[in-house]
Amino acid sequence: MESQNEEWKESWKAEHLNTISAFANCEGGIMVIGKRDNGDIVGIQNPGKLLESIPNTVVNKLGFIPDVEMIDIDGKVCIEITIKKQLKLRDLDGRYYVRSGSTTQIVKGTELSKLLLTDMGLTWTDRTTEKVKCNDLSKDAMDFLIKMGHEHGRLTESATSDDAPALLDHFELRDGELLTLGAALLFHDNPDRHVPGSYIKIGVFSEKEFVIREKYVYGPLIKLPLDALEIIFDLYLQSTFEYENEILRVNRYEYPKAAIREALLNSVIHKDYSGGCPTEVRIYLDRVEIHNQGSLPRGWTVEKLLNEKHNSSPPNPKMAIAFHSAGLIEKWGEGVQKIKTACKENGNPMPTYEVSYGWVKLTFPKREKIEERIEPVTLPELSPSQSSVYELVKDDNFITAEEIAKATGISISTVKRTIAVLSGKGLIEREGNNRSGRWRIYKN
Repeated sequence: MESQNEEWKESWKAEHLNTISAFANCEGGIMVIGKRDNGDIVGIQNPGKLLESIPNTVVNKLGFIPDVEMIDIDGKVCIEITIKKQLKLRDLDGRYYVRSGSTTQIVKGTELSKLLLTDMGLTWTDRTTEKVKCNDLSKDAMDFLIKMGHEHGRLTESATSDDAPALLDHFELRDGELLTLGAALLFHDNPDRHVPGSYIKIGVFSEKEFVIREKYVYGPLIKLPLDALEIIFDLYLQSTFEYENEILRVNRYEYPKAAIREALLNSVIHKDYSGGCPTEVRIYLDRVEIHNQGSLPRGWTVEKLLNEKHNSSPPNPKMAIAFHSAGLIEKWGEGVQKIKTACKENGNPMPTYEVSYGWVKLTFPKREKIEERIEPVTLPELSPSQSSVYELVKDDNFITAEEIAKATGISISTVKRTIAVLSGKGLIEREGNNRSGRWRIYKN
């Protein structure tokens, strides 16, 4: 079967140079001449001529020499062309090609700009901007980085936000007097003004998967993942009390906080900021999904990401160094393993990754209910109006008193008194304010 690194052709044609170019620009590959797309072996009639002409054509058009040899497959002579990954991009008549799955694709527009930047050892966030100056950056954000760096022993005591240029130079976030987009993303109070889509969008979905709550989280990217994490767990995810060793009562969430934290950090560090769309956190009844613009490093597969040890390969390496210096991440490609370990320890199924059309989706399945020891409780007898309010709150943890009044036909003053009674009985508790808060259910 043809794949990312293997292509079959019935006969040799000059147009096949685009696939050879694509292999050279990705992880390399093999092209077999004399084999049809369906796998049938037909062989070739003039192997000696092709052994001479193919290398010469590739050298003249692409500037490197492939390995070309005759091979025998089922008694028929074929040609095998082995293409190694090249250190520099190879264009074919001014056009650039890459492999995507088992297909060869021409690269255009923004994707071409990113490819050429990568070829020069740069990234999208290395581009400079004249719109952001040092005094536009948040001192609080820089102080956060420095404080965390000192605590983790990854920044010297001499590092200070009082000398912003020196701090930015330390992380290579300036080019002369111009700041890079990475500097604006990490330390500007509202980086979305300069790099559209640099925020996190949180949505809560109903049983029928309609949006019932949403919140946008803005701020310097060095702090954004942790800010979003606290909002998600304080407002939108439920927890239960469980016992450890039959004595210690602990508060356990439906999803592992450590895994969600790592995923949010990864989403910010590995994001493609040229796309203009925010990172999305979608909270469903049975799962949490994190959607992020980006892709795996060239030549990587989801299987390699999940199951093989790998080096860290962030598309925004200078931003990644800042997060590492703050002690928020490690350098050694351990993020996925940390996510899997946290899921296992919390009793959740393993997460899944999907990569398609310039997006990466990470899905966390909800923790299955397990036999657990909890406080034995008996639901106190409730009046009809109290039962109605209680059931509504159980079904929708974000419902407001006004919405309860509308659903039950009870006056707002009666609803508020009923809520006070239910709270007094220890059945419900309000977290957050009346508009954006949520209900916590203690007995059901």
